[in-house]
Amino acid sequence: MHEDELTTLAKGDGSGVRAPTMRDVAALAGVSLKTVSRVVNREPGVSPELASRVLDAVALLGYRHNLTASSLRRADQKTATIGLLLEDISNPFSSGLHRAIEDVASARGTLVLASSSDEDPDRQRDLLHALVSRRVDGLIAVPASGNQSSLLSERRLGRPMVLVDRPAPEADSVTVDNRAGATRALRHLVAGGHRRVAFLGDLRSLWTATERHAGYVEGLAAEGIALDPRLVVMDVRGVDTHRRHPRPPATRPAAPGRAGELRRLPARRPAGPARVGGRAGPHRHRARGRRAAVRAARRRPPAAAARRRADPAHRSRLRRDPACLDEPSGSVRRRRALRACGA
Repeated sequence: MHEDELTTLAKGDGSGVRAPTMRDVAALAGVSLKTVSRVVNREPGVSPELASRVLDAVALLGYRHNLTASSLRRADQKTATIGLLLEDISNPFSSGLHRAIEDVASARGTLVLASSSDEDPDRQRDLLHALVSRRVDGLIAVPASGNQSSLLSERRLGRPMVLVDRPAPEADSVTVDNRAGATRALRHLVAGGHRRVAFLGDLRSLWTATERHAGYVEGLAAEGIALDPRLVVMDVRGVDTHRRHPRPPATRPAAPGRAGELRRLPARRPAGPARVGGRAGPHRHRARGRRAAVRAARRRPPAAAARRRADPAHRSRLRRDPACLDEPSGSVRRRRALRACGA
């Protein structure tokens, strides 16, 4: 059917265009209601010619398929939706997980309904019931610590479910070996010459936090390093964590979050600061302090700096640009000026 053979819906009382229905599509395309249903639900048994006429009518009328009504008529009652329960969608780990799941689901015509439990079992239960009442086809959850009875009840009722990051009995789960990972991280730092390695852990009630701490302790024992309780900070969580820990003397104020806790630890200035972390996120790039982590601080080798200062061309440049030397000796502004001059 050609586009010039189609007509649009008539306006009722002039207040606006009525939302088209499947019956409108069938009438405009000149086919049965069942044929339209098969086309919009991508079911077989419709000739290419009829399917083309139905799709032309759908496009012209702006018809939107009612998936909720369709799922009620389907024998399997599938809704093409998945419920996703995360710890906190704003968390870099959770948002990355959300995007990965959404990409896979979208390629398969499935919508992801995501929500945040905030590590609250009661909130998790309410969100779980809301998702189930919307007849999601399955659930992916990062379970909150504490009582998991609501999740397990849905699992026992036959609801497809996969847990991520944390295990629970009677449910399939996808986790990493947190204990072995923490041990390998500690050995990596020790191999680089670091002997005083700090540990920053999440809530003690979380399985991941306890596993990582256990790996840290086991790694210290394997390397023959005594455990220093002052270098262990647990329950590090959120931007307000630093306010719950009194600042020890001779340390700088901490920045919010786990990166800030690095700056609260007993101060010492080792030659090659390094840091490793369990989850990638923005904090690892913003964190500063002597116990830094993901990459060693990039400083010009002292020998190279000495050779540069001894270079006659370099001394001549400083004489031509005396502004580099106007600031007090040893000040931050002087160092910045020297760097700007190429010192």
